[in-house]
Amino acid sequence: MKKMNQKIKIILLAIVVLATNGCNQTESDPAVQKTDPTITWANPSDIFNWTALSATQLNATADVAGTFVYTLKLGTALNIGDNQELKVDFTPKDASRYNSVSKTVVINIRPFTETVTDIDGNVYNTVKLGNQIWMTENLKTTKLNDATSIVEYKFYNPNRSTFPWFSSTNPQMLFQWVPAIDLNNLYPTDLPFDFFGAYYNHFAIQSGKLAINGWRIPTQQDFLELEKFLSNQQHTANEATVLKSTIGWAASTGNGTNLYGFEVRPAGSTTNTGSPDFQAAIARFATADLNGTNNTRKIATFSNNGKIIFEDLNISFGVSIRLIKE
Repeated sequence: MKKMNQKIKIILLAIVVLATNGCNQTESDPAVQKTDPTITWANPSDIFNWTALSATQLNATADVAGTFVYTLKLGTALNIGDNQELKVDFTPKDASRYNSVSKTVVINIRPFTETVTDIDGNVYNTVKLGNQIWMTENLKTTKLNDATSIVEYKFYNPNRSTFPWFSSTNPQMLFQWVPAIDLNNLYPTDLPFDFFGAYYNHFAIQSGKLAINGWRIPTQQDFLELEKFLSNQQHTANEATVLKSTIGWAASTGNGTNLYGFEVRPAGSTTNTGSPDFQAAIARFATADLNGTNNTRKIATFSNNGKIIFEDLNISFGVSIRLIKE
């Protein structure tokens, strides 16, 4: 009888152990299976070359919380080309339940081909850099935008002008053609007479009517914004270099790369007597910023490769003009 009772106890104990083990297995949590988040990001619409990427293009979303990191950051600008890849890496906030994932879309970058025509019928190419649109050539109109003629000044014979380039007592609006000379044989062919555009004197600039309708003479701040755009494209301290033309500059200053088609040519400027000066060495562009206290105008100057220089130049000097779209 005792042996039977012991057998019964052993059997009952085995049943209890098995039952306990079974309960433990049922109550344990299975391993969590992580899933991929769903990233929604359609191919962006076409944009023009050198347009800075914005949230309009970099606008991916996910069905869970997390962080997006784009391979090309906001503000990056691309050159012409179809099917250029944009990529984003997504890291979910709940990494225990969701995997990190990536998504790639493509965008087409189209050439910017807008032109603008002045009152004389001169047609200028333009370039879009970030949020700005600039003329890629120096102004060469001989009339104000109300059709008033600007008097031509001639520094050289024959028919040298007998009136002064600048006179505070007898002010008049003047322009003169930048001499299309190539003393150092830097150009392979003869230059057209208006290759460098025109110099304008203070009174023509200050008339407020030199600009083509819908355009304006830039401010120093406009040039600084242009520099900022170029800095964002990894050209810090080389903003002038990438805007200067690839030919025509003296060896002492160096040719540029003209990476964006801005085509700054070394037109020089005039002295206060109207004499053309510094050709092949510098390019000076008027801004709308005038200091009446000391009779100077802020000038954006391109010379040695590197940064754009901002000068306070006496208003008696003649300079080139590059317009920006309003």
